[in-house]
Amino acid sequence: YNDQKLPIDRTFIGKHKQGQFIPIALTIYIDHSNPTARFIGVLQDLRKHEKQLTQIFHDFESTTQALNQRIQFDVLLNDCSNHLLSCHPEEFVPVMENTLQSIGEFLSFDHCFILKFNEDFSQGSLWAEWRRSVSLMSPFPKLFDIPGSDIFLKAFSNTLTIELSDNKNQSPEYNTLFKLAQNMSPNGFITSRITPIQSENNVPVGCIGFSILDPNHKSSESQIALLNNTTQLLINAWGRHRLILKSREAEQDLVNANRILSQQAFHDALTGLPNRRAFDHGLLQEFDRAQRHNSSVCLLMCDIDFFKHYNDHFGHSSGDYCLQQVARVLQSTFNRAGELCTRYGGEEFAIILP
Repeated sequence: YNDQKLPIDRTFIGKHKQGQFIPIALTIYIDHSNPTARFIGVLQDLRKHEKQLTQIFHDFESTTQALNQRIQFDVLLNDCSNHLLSCHPEEFVPVMENTLQSIGEFLSFDHCFILKFNEDFSQGSLWAEWRRSVSLMSPFPKLFDIPGSDIFLKAFSNTLTIELSDNKNQSPEYNTLFKLAQNMSPNGFITSRITPIQSENNVPVGCIGFSILDPNHKSSESQIALLNNTTQLLINAWGRHRLILKSREAEQDLVNANRILSQQAFHDALTGLPNRRAFDHGLLQEFDRAQRHNSSVCLLMCDIDFFKHYNDHFGHSSGDYCLQQVARVLQSTFNRAGELCTRYGGEEFAIILP
């Protein structure tokens, strides 16, 4: 024998003389207390540990199932995250609704939604949602009133998830909040998990919710743990999208402001005609064009006679009106394509005729 391989522990199924199968644990080791080594074997009936072993097996099976579910959900969530990060801003809402659908179907929810609130927390609007049954379940209205309740406002004044269910053994405040949320929901719910979304100034700007309407759909603790991580990811994605929209709006405002400044830089504020800068720019362009095509350029310089005496006698307001009328006549006269009528300075006007 090789005592390095001892003791030996084996578990097998034995058969009783009456025909019953018995789980048995066998342990064999060597007793060196005497000069002559003795082999000692211990048989143990495992039936008394059957309940404990069954529980261990069930716990192991549940842990394995939860682990496999977590792996599958992580793959799903990673795919959804990539789509949310890579999609165009105009496609973000449909991609978010597809994400809500994937999460709702995986975690056995019936209604998933994201709502937006106005600044004074009096009205809300739907931003994205998924319903398990489009034909049987009503959508959130595009605009709806938020219950004017201090309890409701208090619940949405922090980022803690609100867990709502029809539990009679709750405080009056909880029951009031449950009823208010039930009335606001277009389909009601059996249970709902609502997480407020706050701005940088800790003001509620929206919420994300996951509701169960079918009593056969129940979420396990492991599914709730998965949902908690998912909720924060969706809130971060929405916040990123809002920042992108604000950035694009600011960029568009800047483009509009630059366009207005460009127009102001090349136009005379009094007459509305292109100014001296526009004249210089246009004249260079026409000279270049004439040189390329071996053609001519016509330039008219117009001056209002005795304008200074008119302006001194009738006043500056009348002088400005006079300039505006002359500019209107010139603009209506020289309005063909390529013709440029400008105010050269003071009471002088210049017209470029290609």
